[in-house]
Amino acid sequence: ITVEGTNKMVAVSFSCEPKLPGGETVTVSFSGAGELYEKLANGELVKVTAKSFPASGITSRAFRLHGHDVSSVMMDVAFDVTHSLSSATDKSYASFLGVEIWRNGCRIDVDDMVNTIIGEANSLVCIVQPSCPRNVLWDIPGTRVRNWYADDNASCLELLTDEDLRAVSVKYYWVDAMEKGEVVCRLGSGNGTCMAKRKFNVLKPASTISTSCGCVSINKWLDHLEVSCGSMYSNGFKAEAVISLLEGHSGRIEWVQIANPQRRRLYNTGRRLIWSGEGLDGGYPYDTGGIVTDSPGTTLLPSMNVVAVNDSFKMYLMFKIDAADAIWVPLKLVAWGWSAEVSRQGDSWTLVSHSNPEPEVHDTSQHPVWNRKAQDNQWHDELNKAGQ
Repeated sequence: ITVEGTNKMVAVSFSCEPKLPGGETVTVSFSGAGELYEKLANGELVKVTAKSFPASGITSRAFRLHGHDVSSVMMDVAFDVTHSLSSATDKSYASFLGVEIWRNGCRIDVDDMVNTIIGEANSLVCIVQPSCPRNVLWDIPGTRVRNWYADDNASCLELLTDEDLRAVSVKYYWVDAMEKGEVVCRLGSGNGTCMAKRKFNVLKPASTISTSCGCVSINKWLDHLEVSCGSMYSNGFKAEAVISLLEGHSGRIEWVQIANPQRRRLYNTGRRLIWSGEGLDGGYPYDTGGIVTDSPGTTLLPSMNVVAVNDSFKMYLMFKIDAADAIWVPLKLVAWGWSAEVSRQGDSWTLVSHSNPEPEVHDTSQHPVWNRKAQDNQWHDELNKAGQ
């Protein structure tokens, strides 16, 4: 601001944490350029800075704010400037340091409640007037990730880093519901700290999964025998999903299955082989319809005496909102598995023991992660207890 009659510039700014109460008035007197701090009755701190003004001194009586959040609302603040070179009192205006938060190119007002959906991109930017933001620190509540993407070979889950949270802009995705979560952006350090707070509701579509399962048995598959969960004519595992989309929004579902198989063979020669290792089951995605099925099994050959199976699976129901730059997020996890041991006597195979699937359905916000396909497992010799 320009003080009339002296042609000197007076720059005044302040910050407080967390906010000034409505109607509070603070008077700070300067005798030279510098910074002064005035503590309010409730212990909050106000910083006032004068950079250049008439050498004889200046008094600022500032800042009746009428309940506004000074850490996040830009406005002109009226105050009186008095100097010894004139008996007049000059009414002047200054813009104080205000922190704004913008989301996806739009400014968020201090009283706004932002509604977003899991998997929707949130690009937040800290904007400070009249200066550039420095020493930024974001506090983002809830379950959020930087990104998730996948193909047949691997999936990649990226989490927000400390570096991400100290940048002027930050991009992320919420992956679970949250009500009235408060995003905070802080700037500065020590006594020179200011902040902005904005509230978010994170919405999540309702979903249910119903399951049904078959039985473990010895079956003929085309030209060979298998011990399997299900058969050529019945499913070993079936899941059906129902999604209640949020009003005004559309989206898609997919299924991803992580398999952890363990299968053993004892041959007539006494050789023991094992086939095991966790990985993606089938391809990515496993399926994209509302109903998904599986009927796992392993071949029985005349050269074998005993075959044992102990398979476990994690079937994920994923959702993706139809929006630009959205990602897939998990809604449900179905944990299921089966086991069996069969032995051969002559030309006949007998089911010695088994367990049928008993699926368990859980809510989840944890993405499936893999770096290989379970079908790439190889049969190899199983070491005995002596390691030989």
